[in-house]
Amino acid sequence: MCKHLALIILSSVLVTYGWTADGDPAWYQRQSTWEETMRLSREALMAEVAAEDARFAEPEGDFKPVKYPVGFNQTLRVRIPVKGLSTLSISARGAAWGILGEPRLIAEGGTATPCLPGSPGLVMRSFPPGWSFEGLDKPLKIADLTIAQGVQMRGGGEEISIVLDRRFVWFEAVLAVVKGKTEGKDGDQRVFAFERRGFFERRTALTERITSLWSLVRRDFSTGDVAHDRTISDRGGIWNLDWKAGDLRGLAQRYVGQCVGAWKDVAFKAVASVATPADLARVRELYQRSLRGRDLADDIAMVNIEAARLAVADLGTSFPGRYDAARHVRALDEFAAGSKAVLAGLQAGDDQALAEAERLVAGVRTALLANPLLDVDKLLVVRR
Repeated sequence: MCKHLALIILSSVLVTYGWTADGDPAWYQRQSTWEETMRLSREALMAEVAAEDARFAEPEGDFKPVKYPVGFNQTLRVRIPVKGLSTLSISARGAAWGILGEPRLIAEGGTATPCLPGSPGLVMRSFPPGWSFEGLDKPLKIADLTIAQGVQMRGGGEEISIVLDRRFVWFEAVLAVVKGKTEGKDGDQRVFAFERRGFFERRTALTERITSLWSLVRRDFSTGDVAHDRTISDRGGIWNLDWKAGDLRGLAQRYVGQCVGAWKDVAFKAVASVATPADLARVRELYQRSLRGRDLADDIAMVNIEAARLAVADLGTSFPGRYDAARHVRALDEFAAGSKAVLAGLQAGDDQALAEAERLVAGVRTALLANPLLDVDKLLVVRR
């Protein structure tokens, strides 16, 4: 008995004050609800990303971030010190297509390593995900210069990340711009940026961690109940953008923006007094009612009442002793009579309409699922 009581107390403490499983990232802050877990974990993740940004903004070794604008049909030969640098990010932004010509890394003893797709002993990654850098199909002549090998940087803002592992002292290349979206105007140009970490690489790393966060939240708070588990989502875009850590009122305003009718009016008035997670939870409840109202409105709109009547009539005829047709006909009649008023009430943010919508939708669902043919232990569904 004492052991059981101790386990209950320990479980309560872990849930109340935060608990994470072995192997979970340090920024994952499990709380008693998934929403508070998401809020505090996102804030911890924001702090981690801010620290990373500050670290990547600092010089590393001899390297300093630098940008080079290059105009259409022009070339620029660059030699950038990279001694002591672990990773080099190269991006090209602008209307024109850029070429990274004859790119190579120079080691301390003068040995040169080409930076081309498939170069042995060199790890090169492309960003954003889905974009893949390509080598030149053939030598390229720009003005008086012929570029025999290189990397094409097309589209908008591609990035190449090269793992250096502090093995090199120089990066050399010819930067060139060959054509733009209008086949090359004099004003077309690219800005080649050399950094420790590029914009898309940073965003990809953040996206991966946020995806991981949602997986952890669903792992810890999903119950198997469809209605409950559906709420563990960001349908209203509440968690999409960063916010100032601890800004509960700002998050409350996001909830208000997704509320409807009277629920929105009440939530708007409550925002001014939001100071604690409990205050935020009260505003969130109004937001959740609004989402549930939208779901029920969609459910009501999907009901083909005439088809449902035909199904109930057929089941009553086919299974007179096993299917209560009279009861289910009454449920369909109530749905047909009340659905229009309920839809108006949901749009107005009426709690009574929300409860009535739940009842009407449940009546139709029960009528169709009461089919005796579905009274089995297991149902095999074959997808063709």
